[in-house]
Amino acid sequence: MSERAVSFAGHIFLANPPPSDWECQLIGGPHGVVFRPAKGCEPNAFHRLMQRLAFGIKWRRNPIS
Repeated sequence: MSERAVSFAGHIFLANPPPSDWECQLIGGPHGVVFRPAKGCEPNAFHRLMQRLAFGIKWRRNPIS
């Protein structure tokens, strides 16, 4: 078990999953609402394109420093 995992009543929970290097610009321009999923939970290229075409949601890749 890693240092980020917490065991409780036989279940293992991640205390703080690492963030993805993808972020989603939902609303409000460059300083609006930004969502960053957990690493490995970001959508693939097709879903990112469909979200942009249908809803105007912009995904961008920002390497975490």
